[in-house]
Amino acid sequence: MKGFYRLSNLFINKITSTASLSQHNSGLVKLLGHNIIILLTVGICSPSHAALTLAGKLNINEATKDELLLLPDVDRTKSAAICSYREKVGIIKNIQSLAGIKEIDGETLQQITPYLKSAGKSDLSIVDINSNSSNEIILTPNRSVEVDLLENKHYYVALLDAIRTAEKEIVLSMFLFKTSNYPSSRANILMESLVMAAGKGVDVFVILERGADGKNSITKTNRKTSKRLIKGGVKVIFDEPKRTTHTKVVVIDRKSVFLGSHNFTSSALRHNNELSVKIRSNEFASDVLAYIEKLKSK
Repeated sequence: MKGFYRLSNLFINKITSTASLSQHNSGLVKLLGHNIIILLTVGICSPSHAALTLAGKLNINEATKDELLLLPDVDRTKSAAICSYREKVGIIKNIQSLAGIKEIDGETLQQITPYLKSAGKSDLSIVDINSNSSNEIILTPNRSVEVDLLENKHYYVALLDAIRTAEKEIVLSMFLFKTSNYPSSRANILMESLVMAAGKGVDVFVILERGADGKNSITKTNRKTSKRLIKGGVKVIFDEPKRTTHTKVVVIDRKSVFLGSHNFTSSALRHNNELSVKIRSNEFASDVLAYIEKLKSK
């Protein structure tokens, strides 16, 4: 998949309340026609322990078709049926009246009722019940972000352009940044681009992974790259050694976030099957930077 996707009527925010949602899993990508919902838990919270749940309620009289798809057991057919019913009867005052919709059976009505209300502002969200942090990044209705899906080599092209055109700040947290003696290596080119950005006055900050003993291959590789970056004027620190930092995230000018599976290695940037996204949202970028700031303080 290539190209541009717009997340209409969706807003990434912070929330800590919970409810049951067994059919969703961490890292889920759900295609909604020309819209795409990405539950961005991968690389932000712990994917292997994430348990996504619904919290809050959706105003049945204001919800769009896409917002209704956040409800349990609701597909496009049921979403469209609810909207058609609403147009026919006007304001829905009693949620149980949805039983009059042919496509909404008793089981579906039972599942969606706890997450619906007939008045007030919608606050339905998707959260991770296993998180103890108030800074987890989750999904709620009512705002938009812009997303590019970056397959394989497309990530490198988009990221390189973003680094070269950065105006104020580049912040990245990378599990593996493997440079070499080959100038044509894409990891080397990214490194040189970061150095060039720093030389132009852009504030460039890098966090790299290091192992507990400081002697494993990843630590040695990252230390080698860090020396080259520091020599070029880039600020570099290493994470707290007792906990692995497996993130692959770059934030450009506090408005664009590159997030996904790509490490900064020749294999990941040129040969592997990798998948990442570029997200344009000042608010989402702020949340990611807040997460990275916590890594810096440890």
